[in-house]
Amino acid sequence: MTKRQSIVFSLLKRTWSPTTAIDLYTTLHKENCNVSLSTIYLSLKLFVKEGWVEEIEGEGSSKYYVVNEEMLIGA
Repeated sequence: MTKRQSIVFSLLKRTWSPTTAIDLYTTLHKENCNVSLSTIYLSLKLFVKEGWVEEIEGEGSSKYYVVNEEMLIGA
């Protein structure tokens, strides 16, 4: 996992409800973390593929993300 992917994953673990890529980007920007929206989307795609994060379909084309509970056991 790259440093920026680690930053995204750490934020997801701190987020208790399903969140969007835009919400992650906004929060990271407020925390002065230099992570691009593209990096967030690519990271989320990887996390879902690896089973670390669940993708939830929202209304329209919205997608929400939440860390798989099994990943939080060691957090």
